[in-house]
Amino acid sequence: MEPTALAFQSTKPPPHGKWLGRLARVLIIGALFYFILVSLWRNWGELREHEFALDWRRIGLSWAFFGLYLLNRGLIWHWMTRKFGCSIPVPNALAAWFYSLLGKYVPGKLFLLAGRVHLYHLQGRSPLRISMAFMLESICVLLANILVLLVAPLFADLPLVARYRGPALILVAFFLLAIRPRHMELTINPLLRLARRPPISLPIRYRDMLAVVVVFAINWLLLGVGLYLLVSAIYPVRLGYLFYLCGSFALASTIGILALFAPAGIGVREAVLVVALSAIMPQALAVVVTLASRVWMTVGELAAVGVVALAVRLSSRAPATGAPVQDPLGRHAKSETTDERDEI
Repeated sequence: MEPTALAFQSTKPPPHGKWLGRLARVLIIGALFYFILVSLWRNWGELREHEFALDWRRIGLSWAFFGLYLLNRGLIWHWMTRKFGCSIPVPNALAAWFYSLLGKYVPGKLFLLAGRVHLYHLQGRSPLRISMAFMLESICVLLANILVLLVAPLFADLPLVARYRGPALILVAFFLLAIRPRHMELTINPLLRLARRPPISLPIRYRDMLAVVVVFAINWLLLGVGLYLLVSAIYPVRLGYLFYLCGSFALASTIGILALFAPAGIGVREAVLVVALSAIMPQALAVVVTLASRVWMTVGELAAVGVVALAVRLSSRAPATGAPVQDPLGRHAKSETTDERDEI
């Protein structure tokens, strides 16, 4: 069976369905933020009694970990495009990955793919191959989040979570079996048929799939450390809560990814994170920390894109002497592979 990227395409809804869909998204996101604001209002007195003393050194260090996490995500993406035979030089790949990151703030998540396909197409790469690499990246990110969520109870220093260590071990074993590409196809394709989408075939070996998921999960720990530093800069939490924070954020991010109606999971991720953080801190402070994490991540991503854009601009300028330097996002950069057929 030939792999296809058509699973990312969507049929055009009728006009009334389009407006009903938008209304439903607004109502759901509004209800989630209403829950957050009500939680904040009910605990306002407790919040006023708390003396905030932000540790800006920890906040700065948290952004450093977050930046390293994003850089690794871009490098992993480049490795995946090499496996699909559609790679471009590393600086170009990183620029394309960071630029496409802006698409996550548009509902539907499709602009993430569209941006990356466009930037790679400018350099003569196959849209089908990029679509397949993007699909596999999305699947592996989701699987890595689930793996972190399952592993967190094994190390979390919290009685509420420690009781689930036995079931977590069983679920981890089941997870490692379920991510075999053939098993995933048997699970995903029936869902695609229900959605009237073409079936897919994952052109990757099990050991490669396992390696990518584990690498994504390890990289997630960098994000977890950054989040721990941010939280501890606002409210003192023990280091033993590090894995609980990783698991909580993985759960919130996973649900946010699945909530296609919410741009960047906004509202959904916050509601889940407020509930999870309320187990280790007062609910009012959980709301503050959750909102701070949204600002922290958004500012970090936009700053990273800005740094990359500046680097691209500087590298595209011709030096005082010598030949002009090619724009890292210019057309038809030399590929690291010579096979550019659409068939995989």
